[in-house]
Amino acid sequence: MNRRKQILAVVIAILIVAAAGGYTVVRFAVMRVDSSLGMTPGSGRTVVVDRFAYRHGSPQRGDVVVYDGPIPFAPPLANLIVAVPGDAFAIRDGRLISNGTYLTKTYGGRGYSLELRDYGIVVNGKRLSDSDAIGSSDWTSPTTVPLGCYIVLGDSPRAFDSHGTGFLCPGRAGFMSGGDPTHLVGRVVSQ
Repeated sequence: MNRRKQILAVVIAILIVAAAGGYTVVRFAVMRVDSSLGMTPGSGRTVVVDRFAYRHGSPQRGDVVVYDGPIPFAPPLANLIVAVPGDAFAIRDGRLISNGTYLTKTYGGRGYSLELRDYGIVVNGKRLSDSDAIGSSDWTSPTTVPLGCYIVLGDSPRAFDSHGTGFLCPGRAGFMSGGDPTHLVGRVVSQ
C-alpha cells in the first residue's frame, strides 16, 4: 500500500511540473514584431512577450507593449508607453515632458512638437483626426491622456505610433486598429 501511495505522489508531482511548464509556454511567447515602423529600424525583430502581463493590471509608463496594428495579418507592433491615463504629456523641440518634468529621452529633434490640447493630440500644430474618436466622458481634462488610453512612441518620428495615429486604446476601435478593437498582446520581457 505504501508503494502505491509513493507512485501516486510521483505521478501527481510529474503532473504539477508538466502543468507549470505548460503554463510557462502559454504565458510567454516568442514573437516577431514589426519594428521597421516601431522600435528600431529593420524588417522585424524577435522578442519574448509576457502575454499575461496585463491580466490583472494596466500597462505602466516605460513598458514596451506589443499590440495589433491596423494592417490585417501583419506582425504586431511594439512601442514604448510614454504616457498613461491622466498624464499631461508633451514634446517640445524634441524634448519629452511628462507631468511637467523633462525626461532624458529626446524624440524628433529640434522644432518637433506634440501636445495634448483641446481634447486631442496636436503634432507640429496639426490636430490628429483620430483623437476625435475618444469619447468626451473619457477625458479628465483637455490636456491629459484619456481614461483607457496610452501614448506610445517608437524610435523616430517615422515610427507607426501615437504621433501619427493617435492614442493606443486597447479594446476600442479606431484608426490604430483599422476599425476593429485594438488587442494588447502583452509586454516585452526580452529583446
